[in-house]
Amino acid sequence: MDLAFIHHNHKINVRVGLILTYQEEILFLKKMENDYYVLPGGHVKFGEKIKESIKREIKEELGIKVSPTYYTFLENFYEKKIPIHEYFFIFHMNCSKKLNGHKTKEGKEELFWIKKDKIKELNIYPASLKELLLKS
Repeated sequence: MDLAFIHHNHKINVRVGLILTYQEEILFLKKMENDYYVLPGGHVKFGEKIKESIKREIKEELGIKVSPTYYTFLENFYEKKIPIHEYFFIFHMNCSKKLNGHKTKEGKEELFWIKKDKIKELNIYPASLKELLLKS
């Protein structure tokens, strides 16, 4: 069960994401119907440690095993039909080569390697992540 709860028309999410870098590029995912980019990752499952969660999510989405290091934490407030309060744990890992393919393993999102100096031009979700990436 995902750590995503709705109570009195309000939602709480607990998510993980990975800043996967290759040289001066960061891997982002994008669904065709969305106008924004996201990091690979997803919901933490009930009873799952966040480090195990990011490993599972990356294996599911990208088909690779990772050994990321904890990077930071973001707290977000936004609305998608109902108010959402999200806890977003972010990990980082450098990779020695770019991943093959143009879609996630599940086929739901496309993969985009974006140069760090182009991030300011993108619509990145959540907005606090874009601010964080521009500072680093």
